[in-house]
Amino acid sequence: MKVKKASQPKAPAANKQEKLIAEILQDDTTIIEILQRLVILPGQLDLYRLFVKNPDDWFSMQQIADAISSGDIASEQGVFMAFGRRIGVSSDKRLQSLNPHNRLLFEHKRSGGETLLRIRPRVIEIFKSYSKFCDYLITRPRSWLPDEFGSEHWENTSDVY
Repeated sequence: MKVKKASQPKAPAANKQEKLIAEILQDDTTIIEILQRLVILPGQLDLYRLFVKNPDDWFSMQQIADAISSGDIASEQGVFMAFGRRIGVSSDKRLQSLNPHNRLLFEHKRSGGETLLRIRPRVIEIFKSYSKFCDYLITRPRSWLPDEFGSEHWENTSDVY
């Protein structure tokens, strides 16, 4: 009689994504490329600011909207979609398999029937290692132009996400 081997349980997709994110965040190359590639609009900067000032806090979409855009959830959903596009078109092709793409920057968890988000501690470390950008987040209300971060990749500023 042939004995059938027990199959190894496969890691859930979320675990695979977390492993990929940890691999990508081992160095700062991808995050810095994302920050340098295109203009970062005020809505995205506002979101970064909220999370950088509250690095340990989890926020619902409504809490984010209340803090940033006078309660306009649709506006904040648009900001997260823009993050996804910004990350998804990165030169690091590993990011294409993340779902959603913004998972690179933000941890997601479910609680009480809603999704809560917080910025990844490693992303905060990367931001802080580039004090010019981190200081900018705290002190400036306008868009972040990549040339202010030492980049020359913003020739077409209408192509922003």
